[in-house]
Amino acid sequence: MLKLPVCPYCHTVYGYKDVLLNKNKKSTCYHCKRKFTQSRLKGYLCLILIAVFISVIINIFIINLVANIISALVPMFIVSVSVVIIAFLVSPFFVSYRKIKGEAEKYIETKTIESTEIKNIKVKKSVKHKLKKDNHN
Repeated sequence: MLKLPVCPYCHTVYGYKDVLLNKNKKSTCYHCKRKFTQSRLKGYLCLILIAVFISVIINIFIINLVANIISALVPMFIVSVSVVIIAFLVSPFFVSYRKIKGEAEKYIETKTIESTEIKNIKVKKSVKHKLKKDNHN
């Protein structure tokens, strides 16, 4: 089943236009801000093979329908161009995103540090609040 690619970390689904316009090998997720790579080679190779197969089958069918090969050239050309255009339009569905090695560990370390800092700030605020209460009494 065809589906648009998702972030390998937070599983955010990327839109059709985002995938089509983004040509970078490495990207950053707009949701979790972690980096990942785009893998297009396998998907595009599969897409090209499917497009060529469909185009050849339809062109063979057109050649068998039309007695004169010269009169079959225009419909064959139209079919081939149409298949290429359709292949371009569905190309974002053949892109996959992959994790960068070491990026997940770096993110976990960062989150641990941030959560520890938040806990320390909360403790400091609660201590200050208690000290203010004691001073008022």
